[in-house]
Amino acid sequence: MLFCAKQIKPNENQKFYSQIDFKDILLSQITTRTEPKARKKIFTQGNSGKLIYGKITSDGEYVFIDNSYLAVKTNLADEEVEQFNKDYQEYLNYFETLKE
Repeated sequence: MLFCAKQIKPNENQKFYSQIDFKDILLSQITTRTEPKARKKIFTQGNSGKLIYGKITSDGEYVFIDNSYLAVKTNLADEEVEQFNKDYQEYLNYFETLKE
């Protein structure tokens, strides 16, 4: 991520963040607000003709699955992929509660 503004001093940050941290990262650069804590894992979702969702950890573990479950790219064991699906559903459920 690259920010360009007169108020931001040049620096490099190698911490592990999610896209949902964007606002807090930016505010920490232009105000006295504290930088958000680095994450150990992030969930991601995107689309390239099919819905693709996944998880990346700061330890280098990853899993990406398409919504048809036809393509799975991972370095996790099968039972860890199953646990990921449960964790991802909890993540989605959390955002559903924010709508209420």
